[in-house]
Amino acid sequence: MGIPIIEELKNRLHRSAIAGTVLLQQDFRLKRTVEQLEKPAAANPIFKKMYEQGMALVNGTAKCPQEELLDLIALVDAVLVTTSGTIEGEAVPLQTKVAEESLLEADGSYKKQYRYSELMPLYQALITKGSGRYEVVDQAFREQSGVLRDIRLEGLLVAGLGDSYTEMVSLILKILCSFGESILPALKQGFDLDGKSDMIRRIDGIEAIAGAKENDFYCMVVEKGKDKVRQRAIYALRLDKENVPRLLALADTERGSIKKTVLSALGQIEDERVDEYFKNYTKNHKDVISKYLVLNDSEAVSDMAAEYIETLNEHIEKKKEEADKNTVKWDKEDFDLITKVGDVIINKTSPRMLKALEAISFKDLSWVKRQLEQAKDSKGNRLYYFYNYYSYRTAYPLTKDSFTIKSTYTAILTNNPEYEIFVQNMLKKQGLPYLPAVLLMAFRYHPEQAYDLINPYLKSGVCAKLLIAFQFLYYDTKDHSYYLMCTLNIDDGFHDDAELKIKKKLNLKLDLRLVELLLQDVKANSNAVVTLQKILNPDDEEMLALYRKYFIGWARQGRDFTDFEMLIRCKNTDWKGILCSYMKNLESYSYQHVFRLYKELEIDEQEKIEELTEALHIIDTTPKKKDIYIDSFKKQIEDYIQDLTWQRDRKLAGSTAE
Repeated sequence: MGIPIIEELKNRLHRSAIAGTVLLQQDFRLKRTVEQLEKPAAANPIFKKMYEQGMALVNGTAKCPQEELLDLIALVDAVLVTTSGTIEGEAVPLQTKVAEESLLEADGSYKKQYRYSELMPLYQALITKGSGRYEVVDQAFREQSGVLRDIRLEGLLVAGLGDSYTEMVSLILKILCSFGESILPALKQGFDLDGKSDMIRRIDGIEAIAGAKENDFYCMVVEKGKDKVRQRAIYALRLDKENVPRLLALADTERGSIKKTVLSALGQIEDERVDEYFKNYTKNHKDVISKYLVLNDSEAVSDMAAEYIETLNEHIEKKKEEADKNTVKWDKEDFDLITKVGDVIINKTSPRMLKALEAISFKDLSWVKRQLEQAKDSKGNRLYYFYNYYSYRTAYPLTKDSFTIKSTYTAILTNNPEYEIFVQNMLKKQGLPYLPAVLLMAFRYHPEQAYDLINPYLKSGVCAKLLIAFQFLYYDTKDHSYYLMCTLNIDDGFHDDAELKIKKKLNLKLDLRLVELLLQDVKANSNAVVTLQKILNPDDEEMLALYRKYFIGWARQGRDFTDFEMLIRCKNTDWKGILCSYMKNLESYSYQHVFRLYKELEIDEQEKIEELTEALHIIDTTPKKKDIYIDSFKKQIEDYIQDLTWQRDRKLAGSTAE
């Protein structure tokens, strides 16, 4: 069955909508067009759906002709959107296939078909511009609304990848990826090999959903595509080791940003041919280790990185000798060598590298940092600045602590069991800087031993190091599992600020003794609250009770509204006096935020009325609450008390009547 009949049906339906539904049964042209769908309807679910709806309209059996006419128009429009063309190189058109797969669930059953009225808000949000549309789509996604899977929206969602609003594009891509492999035909349908950003985002989606399984598609785009679309497909070749010869050939022929993309793709593949290529390439390009080989832990690549550290070791010794003779000078070469060391050591664990790391860790590295900080040019201006070592993109202070964060990245990324032995030995020799790495390795392989491994080192300052480790940990409430996650900045030659997120699922039940260490120190570090939110397992009653033990006390002090939020998360039931504590201690924005949260709590109306009445008294008698917003805030509380009083009295009246 071809597209012309669907186009004809669309035209007839639009004319019927203009003429009015009262004339539907008299429209013999519409009836004739619908009847032409009878035969193909027997073989294709999408045509069956259109045929049944169309016949109901022309025979007068539709329960609500106005709505059902709009439903059918929307369905026909969606089919035409999803069948707008074919991919270059495809032997079989995807037209019928896309439509049919879109209408069926994985088990072969029909997807629920939503009415036009249910569809309309999302439909409008996807075809219009302006404010408010993001919120409509986001809400539907957060509520896991099935309407997003409706075939009439599928084509619009794919087309939305070309939206000028970046946040909308990111949301749509997330939605499409949540559909799984069923959306792949729609993403490939009508793919423009000369396309712009929307085609790039389609590849993003295809890669996220299918990974290496779509390697043939990536290869086709690399062969026939142009510009950025081709470049994005080149980067996807890293997913399949079979692409190594193709990537090596491209490395010899490509230049500029595309060459960077090729190198980044190659660098993420562990293969002897790749090792040999980079061994030769690094002779004249020393920076490739930190730029393109972060994820590569082959022994050959790791040894290249070890050579860098060995050179740095020798360089430091030479500078010390010059300093003793008062002849030391510092230049850009020194600075580059020192500040790039952090990225070089990530995920490099060969025996040679571990030996080099141990050697440099015993040197007085802070001396080098102080020297460079004092270095000045001929005009007396400072040459170099060092920033916080948590920032990936800036220069790292060369101190023992500067290796801490990099060792944690390695602990997450590496699959080399020797690294666990190394960090445990370094913890014994050098103490706290290596505690986060030891803890993360334990989370991965020996969670039951985690506390015992660090127990000998529980002293002043340990919580700051624990926090570094826990910042990489989070609990996923969807699959009820803990994950380690880190974000690496990479140079893929493609994005201005490319990030690569690494996630590793854990078989972990957190030792609550570790959690309590963080809770005991939460007042000293505001970042700890954020971390505690991430690691909370809402299904672990013991953990919930532990959280409540600490946060209830802080909330009664009105310390910070995040404490109030945490009490909600850990299912607190005792709220007496807490709101009043915030009224006494917090400033305008914070206590209004707490009030909004308090209103949503399922607390007896009388208890709320008493608490809010006391809060009003506190506001009236506390001088610092006299700000320009206080009157309107008081009015909000008074109105809410009135609502609660009405609800309470209504319940009482109902009880009396019974």
